Amino acid sequence: MAVPMQKELHRPVLEILEEANGVVPARDLVDHVSTRFSLTREDLAQKTPSGAQTIANRTFWAISYLRSAGLIANVSRGRVYITDAGKDILQRLSGEIDSATLRQLANNKVESDQPVIQELDADTPPDELLAKAQSALRGRLAQELLESLQRISWERFEHLCVRLLEKMGYGRGIHLGQTGDGGIDGVINQDALGLERVYVQAKRWANQVGEPEIRNFSGSLNAKGSNKGVFITTSHFSNPAKQTAGSISSGSQTIILVEGMELAYLMIDHGVGVITEQVYEVKKLDENYFAEDV
Repeated sequence: MAVPMQKELHRPVLEILEEANGVVPARDLVDHVSTRFSLTREDLAQKTPSGAQTIANRTFWAISYLRSAGLIANVSRGRVYITDAGKDILQRLSGEIDSATLRQLANNKVESDQPVIQELDADTPPDELLAKAQSALRGRLAQELLESLQRISWERFEHLCVRLLEKMGYGRGIHLGQTGDGGIDGVINQDALGLERVYVQAKRWANQVGEPEIRNFSGSLNAKGSNKGVFITTSHFSNPAKQTAGSISSGSQTIILVEGMELAYLMIDHGVGVITEQVYEVKKLDENYFAEDV
């Protein structure tokens, strides 16, 4: 089955602690939850955008919210037990223990205008929500970039593609982009003397790029005595074009295709045509700092 959402873990965590009738290391709770939900090897291998194990991340957040609500407590670092309030909730409520219930319990614990659990979405870990929001913003920016690329001149687009490859660390670029260039719009010198070169073709097209363009580009590489080429477009490559590039790349030449959204994402990742608007710094507790033997 799929990795359960955080809201689906609140009750199981409490039940596991009640059954244990004592203190349980938080790390062990991950294993107990995994067993209870019959998670597969593939499920256990699932990672969050930050690289953490998804089931562990969601279990630890469930523990955090249950602790804020007073349903579980710590006896020492990383070791928890169910409280009387937790046992009472299991008796009084059946089914899923939702985020609204946890918020209410947490807010009742403190005399403050600031809730312990914000009106965010306690059913999903905050770091996963941040990742989803970042992904949505990234997708929107990529679309805006593609729309902007369609409005600039072909010459500026060619120059941009060369600049992008430079930023990606492939070497020093030169924009050619002249009539009679043989289908070559730029060249990347991968060493100081230009002994290793990557040739670039850039098409600011709205229609898809077909197989003939790939074969023509391959011929241009032959004419230059080169075996490395990058073909970049704002649109898409047809399936025959992709197959032809793959076939050519299995031989003496290598032709890399970059299209549409991939181009936009590369621009975002390497800072071409974009600026940083805001940076959010996320910190976590340094448990070693509070270790008992320090």
